[in-house]
Amino acid sequence: MDGPTRTAGSVASIRDVVHPNTCCTPRHANHPALFLLACNALAGSADDEAFEKLTFEYIGDLTNFSPVSATLIGDHSADSRLDNVDAAARARRRDLYEDYKAALAAIDRGKLTRANQIDAEILYNEIES
Repeated sequence: MDGPTRTAGSVASIRDVVHPNTCCTPRHANHPALFLLACNALAGSADDEAFEKLTFEYIGDLTNFSPVSATLIGDHSADSRLDNVDAAARARRRDLYEDYKAALAAIDRGKLTRANQIDAEILYNEIES
């Protein structure tokens, strides 16, 4: 099997998103937002640490709310599933995105490293789209 496998609910590591023997090379360029989130700078402040934790939670949740997107970034634990697109699933996804927006709003972006400021904007746009 190509790529890492994780159990349901486990948090993705950076190796789940980037190519194993290179630094910050995406497995698939189809999700540049996730690629950039995985390549963010090392934590510099408490806000950076909170933001990085949030990004890894987001990537970890990807398997649950979008198995197709998880597969695109190299997580093959949900390859047998497709995204659920019924009204209830859309409502759950919307609620999850609202939770992520609130968590992102609680982080002072002005205290983030420049790389994390950019990644925060990318994550916000990903959630809003």
